[in-house]
Amino acid sequence: MVPPTTTIEATDLNDGMLAIAAARLAAPNVHWRTADAMALPFDGGMFDAAVCGFGVMFFPDRIEAARQVRRTLKPGASYWFTVWASRADNPVARIAHETTATFFDGDAPAFSETPFGYHDKNQIAADLRHAGFTSIDIDTVDKHTDGLSAAEAAVGLVQGNPGVLAIRERARATPEEVTAAVADAIRREFGDGAVRAPMRAHIVHAR
Repeated sequence: MVPPTTTIEATDLNDGMLAIAAARLAAPNVHWRTADAMALPFDGGMFDAAVCGFGVMFFPDRIEAARQVRRTLKPGASYWFTVWASRADNPVARIAHETTATFFDGDAPAFSETPFGYHDKNQIAADLRHAGFTSIDIDTVDKHTDGLSAAEAAVGLVQGNPGVLAIRERARATPEEVTAAVADAIRREFGDGAVRAPMRAHIVHAR
């Protein structure tokens, strides 16, 4: 989507995820690098833009991560990132969380709260200002799930994140049994066939 003269430094904290990404996209202008968002291994003022897709909510120190991004940007350059809105605004994820919790004795895995835990637009703007950004725009975007069956969605929501480790260790059912229960709950609310459910996220632009 960008001219071949554009250099992209693509980073993640997880070596395994980077290996998969590099295997799927081999391009001479894309450089894959393991990096901690709170200690970016780049010189100051070297980038024309920074982009983070659904990652900011996982940063332990979001203000420091934003400071790091600002440090590496050229003056006036843009920082774009996306975060999910609340879990209440994303009902398939809410159903998965509530159903999974029924298989635990009051100690349900907290991981499912993290992806939806950075949805307050006032907090996001305040954090970015603390990091030194002065121009901040946040747009809310509403979409729908498209094409996945209830069973496919359940596999991703139950087995596709670190919460499955807690299911294996402490739940009163196997991951497969929890997955089947989540799929049934999704079907009850959204029917059989391809699931068409609301999804909401925020697109943040800071300079």
